Amino acid sequence: MADFQWNQGLSVGIEEIDNDHKRLLAIISELAHAIEEDHEKETIGRVFAKLEEYVRFHFQREEAIMQRGGYPDLDEHILGHQSFFKRIPELKKQLLHADSVEVARDVYLFLVDWLLNHIVVDDMSYHQCLCDRGLTDSSSKPPSWFSQIGRYISSRLALGWRIILTALIPALGMVLLSLVLLSGTIERSQNMQQLSKISAIAHEINALSHSMQAERGLTTGYIASGYRVFISEIASKRQQTDQVLEAFLLRSEKLQQQTLPQQLHEQLVEASEWLAVIQQQRERVDQQLLSIVEMQHYYTSVIDLLLKIPATFTFMGLDAELESHVSSFTSVVNLKEVAGQERALGTLILADDRLDQSALHNFISLMGQQQGLIQYFNQVASVSQQQAYQRLEQSQSFEQVERFEQQLYLALQTENSQDIPLNEALWFAALSEKIDLLKALADRLVLDITSQAENNAKDAQVQLWITSIALILVITLTIGACWLLNLSIIKPVRMLNKAMVRLSRGDQGFIFSDKFADDELGRSVAAYEECRRSLLQAEIRVTVEQQRQLMDLKHKTIEHERYRRLASTDSLTGAVNRRKFNKLADHEMGRVLRYQRPLSLLMLDIDYFKRVNDNYGHVAGDEVLQVFYNACVEAARKTDIVARLGGEEFAVLMPETEQAAAVQVAERIRENIEQLHIRTQTVEISITVSVGVASWQEGQFNQFNNMLSAADEALYTAKAQGRNQVVVYSDVK
Repeated sequence: MADFQWNQGLSVGIEEIDNDHKRLLAIISELAHAIEEDHEKETIGRVFAKLEEYVRFHFQREEAIMQRGGYPDLDEHILGHQSFFKRIPELKKQLLHADSVEVARDVYLFLVDWLLNHIVVDDMSYHQCLCDRGLTDSSSKPPSWFSQIGRYISSRLALGWRIILTALIPALGMVLLSLVLLSGTIERSQNMQQLSKISAIAHEINALSHSMQAERGLTTGYIASGYRVFISEIASKRQQTDQVLEAFLLRSEKLQQQTLPQQLHEQLVEASEWLAVIQQQRERVDQQLLSIVEMQHYYTSVIDLLLKIPATFTFMGLDAELESHVSSFTSVVNLKEVAGQERALGTLILADDRLDQSALHNFISLMGQQQGLIQYFNQVASVSQQQAYQRLEQSQSFEQVERFEQQLYLALQTENSQDIPLNEALWFAALSEKIDLLKALADRLVLDITSQAENNAKDAQVQLWITSIALILVITLTIGACWLLNLSIIKPVRMLNKAMVRLSRGDQGFIFSDKFADDELGRSVAAYEECRRSLLQAEIRVTVEQQRQLMDLKHKTIEHERYRRLASTDSLTGAVNRRKFNKLADHEMGRVLRYQRPLSLLMLDIDYFKRVNDNYGHVAGDEVLQVFYNACVEAARKTDIVARLGGEEFAVLMPETEQAAAVQVAERIRENIEQLHIRTQTVEISITVSVGVASWQEGQFNQFNNMLSAADEALYTAKAQGRNQVVVYSDVK
């Protein structure tokens, strides 16, 4: 018998009691060794007397400690002690007069089961009471001041009151979070209101850049023609530029008086500084002191600065739709700027007849930039905006510009201007119509930005009110949630979580030493303790059952080895012969009748075996018998006994086997035999087997021959029904 080992989870937290339990377990193990080694009854009696004496001593010590600790259920505990004491003489008598090892073993297992359950169920119940009185090992160290306060709160205040004590911190956090959300909503509302006002400058930017693009193109043609053409057009365009420039500067000055995003403010200041010298640039053109490159650099730089201003709107926290409108606007005004550069380049080429590779490269570059801007516009623009641009593409002005571009491109490729039905005036007029249409589209996009910004500002105002109301509700609910959190809860919950994790890992030694009020947390701790004890009890039951199974297995193994040594074997197949099989069967039948244990028998007969001998000879028949026996042994279990009763008739004796399990083994044997392909020296032989099954039933078989006859009857029924099948005797009756 194997010794039971002490488990730290069995500790009750009192060293004296734990030592008693260890001593009792050691005496019970000593008793087990005496039983197993078959000592004299006097020796077993002395060990049992020692156990009886120490049990009395342990009970007295335990009752004294519980009385000192004021355990309320002491009387009930004492009754449990007295009840066990009354059983001791009966157990002693049963042990000393046992007529088998099984009876003595049952007494031993009963004592182990009693001791372990006494520890887990009885002794662990008074741990908390003794811990409160400072009588346990865990309470020997005086608790800190903070621990005393925590214990006092846990034992005196219910869960709801403890929540109030610790709800201020999360409440403050909720208030701060609410303020952050409110601040973000206010900031977004202000940004949208500001954007609805700032977006108006996009009109001035579009108008001013448009006028300066036209002025740049006219000035390019004016200089390239030797200051002979576009004289009146330049004067008129400069007046228009001055008018829109005045409107832009006025709007810019007003905006700069407000609080603007830094990027927008810097762009406005820089653009105003460049525009302040426009008159000087014009005078230098009129005085023929400025080249085309220098003039175009100035105008292009100013226009680029103007077109960068709308891009700074994105720094104001725009949503996706509004940012899409801004991107659509910037792509169109940039497309208009590239078209303006194309207009200036074409005017220069046609006025000065510069049909070279450099001009071709610049022309292709501008065409590519336009295609890229158009693709970007289609990606970011709304459906209605895309449709508006598609209508422009289908207009006569766009189609005419496309024809002129093809003509100019062919002329640049061939460097021959003789076949071009085009001059700088026609080119400038056509490109100007296209740019005017793009300006109109840009104006519409400005309206989309302004309208969307105003709508967003209104939505932000509504959201501000909703957020404010929601935050007030959050703060109110947070104050109400003061009843939901508590420092005296946080620590016990963490302890409970830690205990459950340890329990899940198999560590059953954690015991709560704090006392909790009769609330949800207290009941959770009680549930943990009940779970811990249940696991200990389950472990005890499993250990006891494993011990029982180990003993049974050892006993069966010894008997099986004895059977194997006594049994003689068939010389051909190596199977147990009929004589030894009958002895083993009678012995097993006697055990069945005595202990009422299950037993099953299989009778097997190879179908048409005579044909094998007649057709292939007795040598082939012997090989078939050998292969057949090996297949039966392989399909049977290790505890089963396979015997050859004579000729092609075999039997399988199956101890500790019910009828259902026997039928499964029989079917497995039948299927294995059916799948055999036995190769002899000359041919390949296939066989089948018929099986009869009989299982012992109380009152039905009083000796093994009766059971053998029943299995034989089931076998012949299987033969009569067509062979290659399993028939159970209970189905034949």
